[in-house]
Amino acid sequence: NTIVFVTHDVDEAIYLADKIVILEKNPGKIAEVVSVDLERPRRRDSKGFLELQESIVNKIDMGD
Repeated sequence: NTIVFVTHDVDEAIYLADKIVILEKNPGKIAEVVSVDLERPRRRDSKGFLELQESIVNKIDMGD
């Protein structure tokens, strides 16, 4: 089964998703697809989680 979940919360996306689709600001095209290869249950304070969070935030910030 596939579920599409839309969020602006990077932590939530990493916690729930196996893949995160980052969209461009205009005109709403896919900028990048990021695989989330973290073991479950995921810990928001783990090194891998925090590194992925920083990477995604940087990609979003560069798109502005």
